[in-house]
Amino acid sequence: MTFLLACAALILLLTGHWGWALVVLLLLLLLSPSGKTSSGTGNTPSPKLASYAPEERHEHPAARVRRETTLAPLVRPSGPADADYGVDAFAFHDWLASPDVMGTPAGGLEAGGEASGMAGYNVAAGVKGELSVAHMLASKDLKGARVYLSCRNPGDASGAADIDVIVATGRTVWLLDAKHYAPARDGMWLVPTTADPGSWKPYDLRAYGPDANVEGVLLASLDGIAPDRSYHASGNMTWAADEIRKALPGVNVRPVILLSRTARGTYGVMRGTVFPGGVPVTTADAWAASFSSEGTPSKQSDYYLYKLVKNA
Repeated sequence: MTFLLACAALILLLTGHWGWALVVLLLLLLLSPSGKTSSGTGNTPSPKLASYAPEERHEHPAARVRRETTLAPLVRPSGPADADYGVDAFAFHDWLASPDVMGTPAGGLEAGGEASGMAGYNVAAGVKGELSVAHMLASKDLKGARVYLSCRNPGDASGAADIDVIVATGRTVWLLDAKHYAPARDGMWLVPTTADPGSWKPYDLRAYGPDANVEGVLLASLDGIAPDRSYHASGNMTWAADEIRKALPGVNVRPVILLSRTARGTYGVMRGTVFPGGVPVTTADAWAASFSSEGTPSKQSDYYLYKLVKNA
């Protein structure tokens, strides 16, 4: 400002004309960098933007997850266990025949898995997973909850997309997707994705062995370490849950991915491990331990869900 006043004074002395001095002073004010700061468009940043680093202003949420997440166990790895949960063939047959159970475990997968392009070994693994989760349910007292096995995704007109198991109790509907992931060795973990977990877009979940020392480290630190195994994660359960919420307003629809027991044991799961759409991943045993029955579902829910059973 002092410099501008000096310029105006010099013009006044040289020309003796106040008008010219005032015009030049206004032009200098408009063209000077300091004249733009009051509108927030000059070199001085606004207080709001100044409080954020440039790379944080346009940061993708997934990048923040990668940088900030410290891996902590949700469920620890476990060794081999009885995939049938002590339920023999006769008891399982009786359970399937009970009035609270509809459908056939793995019925949709056995009938159409290979026809839809799945490899034979993937179909076999899927059947094992669904049967194990069904045996887990048969081993529990569900106290009035209803079970629907091998259901279709109501949003898929082709009928190819399955919901492995639905458990309806009170005003809660659980959508269970069984995964028969067999770890190659003891002490293996599934870790959260570095993609956007809120999107439906499929991605791969990474699995690491004990030598990676994943517990307590930042997720971003795994970027340079090749996983022992990757598993394809689809948005099918988010899709199914959204469609069922539309059909049953007011019902608490809760999709979840369950790791079934296998002959090689079960993966541990780090907190924040999800399928697309934020569907949580846990083990069948952990879900069974936390399940609490709310009694029988409403007639509306029961009728709608029964119609989703593929061989009803």
